[in-house]
Amino acid sequence: MVRVMEYIEIKNLIFYNKEINLSFKENEVIGIFGENKNSSIRYDNRENNDLFDNSLYFKNRLFFDFSKVYTKTLKKEFIHENLKNRFGLSFDEEKFKRLIKELKIRKETTIDVSYTFTKLGNTLVNFSLVSSLKYKNLIISNPTIYLKEKEQIEIIRNELTNKEKYSNVILNLDNISNFSNSLDRIVFVTKD
Repeated sequence: MVRVMEYIEIKNLIFYNKEINLSFKENEVIGIFGENKNSSIRYDNRENNDLFDNSLYFKNRLFFDFSKVYTKTLKKEFIHENLKNRFGLSFDEEKFKRLIKELKIRKETTIDVSYTFTKLGNTLVNFSLVSSLKYKNLIISNPTIYLKEKEQIEIIRNELTNKEKYSNVILNLDNISNFSNSLDRIVFVTKD
């Protein structure tokens, strides 16, 4: 019998004044969906082990919120150098270039001194960045925020649930139907 190791264990997470304890297994794609996306989640560290002091945690996992702005350029060489110099990250320039074209990101961009992306464009750029980095473990919030086109949703869903590329993926879902029949488990977080 093969024993499946626990990849992430959440202990003492306080949400709506309730304590949450969860375990995520290795090689799982998990969706987390809550009824109020503006709710505050507070990490209550009762064991005094500060997650943010654990450099191994962030070396092995990538966290992105696709609703946030992380870059103001599509220049793959600039992004590559920036990620390499600041964080020591490997970046696949050719994959990034291919995704820019495939997802039609330039249609969602205004170019002046810097690039300005529409909200949809920002989601697509963030996805392209994540896909072009070499991480096995992902934690992504709002993976399909502002997306309407079925083809774009399908590309993102297929990539983020690809178990041959990623060991573990935790998705804080903005739209549960975009990932129907693609997740190993769904965690519903409600007030009640």
